[in-house]
Amino acid sequence: MVFYIFYGVGTMEHSLILVIDSRADIYRRLKSSLNSCFRILQVEDGKRGIEIAFHEKVVLIVVSRCLPDINGLEVLKTIHQAKPHLPIIFVANQADEELIIAAFRNGAADFLKRPVEEHELLLSIERCLRKSLFEENNNSLPEFTGAGENGKLPTVWHRLKTLFRDWLGYLPGRTISQETEQTDMVDENNTIPEGNGFSSDYDHDSDNNGHPILRASFLGKCSIYVNNQKVKNGLGRKTKTLLHYFLYHHDKQNYREVIMEQFWPNSDPTSARNSLNVAIHAIRRLFKTCLEEDFLLFRDECYFINPELNIWLDVEEFQQNWELARNMIQESGMEQALSKLELAAELYKGDFIEEEIYEEWLCPIRDNLKEVYLHILELLSHYYSENGNLSLALRLCEKIIDKDSCREEVYRRMMICYHNSQQRSKALRIYQRCCEALEKELEVSPSSETVTLFHRIKNGDSEKMKN
Repeated sequence: MVFYIFYGVGTMEHSLILVIDSRADIYRRLKSSLNSCFRILQVEDGKRGIEIAFHEKVVLIVVSRCLPDINGLEVLKTIHQAKPHLPIIFVANQADEELIIAAFRNGAADFLKRPVEEHELLLSIERCLRKSLFEENNNSLPEFTGAGENGKLPTVWHRLKTLFRDWLGYLPGRTISQETEQTDMVDENNTIPEGNGFSSDYDHDSDNNGHPILRASFLGKCSIYVNNQKVKNGLGRKTKTLLHYFLYHHDKQNYREVIMEQFWPNSDPTSARNSLNVAIHAIRRLFKTCLEEDFLLFRDECYFINPELNIWLDVEEFQQNWELARNMIQESGMEQALSKLELAAELYKGDFIEEEIYEEWLCPIRDNLKEVYLHILELLSHYYSENGNLSLALRLCEKIIDKDSCREEVYRRMMICYHNSQQRSKALRIYQRCCEALEKELEVSPSSETVTLFHRIKNGDSEKMKN
């Protein structure tokens, strides 16, 4: 049987994913998850990696920035210049703007920041290979049937498709918009269906050095896990808030006097110190049953979380995906940034530590994260409305309105989506919702732009509209 692969015709064992990295974490994950589809090879030296890329049938490369002989950016640039259609994923410990821009300018198909979660790695590979196959087939994807001749799907891609279905719950080769495409814009009760069309599964074990992983979710309902075991938090309100404060500032040293002033501003120094000592004791006792090391350390008048712990926070993951997406938009446009925006949107399960509404230190953080989330939804809703996925665009708009009912431009987008889907009456009802919300919350009327749009739709304008 003949197998078509991305860079020519060959047997399955010629379908090689090359990892150029001095660390083994990415190689081990690929070996365990994609070994049935591809041959996985790792080399530590950049020069050796370049040689293999030039002479082997490689379908994808993962290259680390830190290599023992040459900089990973040089490896990326050299391979891309020789094989511009070969997808290369660039991995680095930091994700500063300058490095991200340099990676994409030198030919990276994607940028991942360490530590790389397994779902994120697989999504990146799926996206890069799908794009590669798309370009190899003259900007069209073959059918998901058969193998070999007549433009049918290569067997290697069929196996990858099956693997991703098992791992991630949706099929490579179909965009998120296709996964969520629906015949009807609303259900029988005239409501937008639940869900935002995105999927994201985070699976955390201990890290590669055997250090315990503490995973804390702060976006929405708070939860804390140590090595996948939930920590039953029976702390009092003030002590629980202090724990959240330490976790959010886990990469900082927190001065005792600052903490006392922050949490017990109306107490005298002796009372504040006693209250702090009681809270610290309760926090340490909480983690004593699930950690061999001390959770909270004290040195030079500062409290800090034990650096031996590997801390994962959903809020940091959210911010990192947003920063990556923002840089990708500036450098390459929305198409490149979609997956990062969608991951960030999925991570936002609710407002930052939403059950603690009165803590002063939380308010600016919560407000900033909420604004970022709404901006992400606006970017996505605009993109999907312009690209024909009106159902998904409407669901995203509803999520924005749920958080901020006075965003007039979002009401206009919903009116346009309903108009373009030939649902004039629903577009007019959105205008009424807009009027009522603005009157109730701000005591103002809609802008002239919104009123003009309303009259165009009301008067039967049949022309397709844009945002």
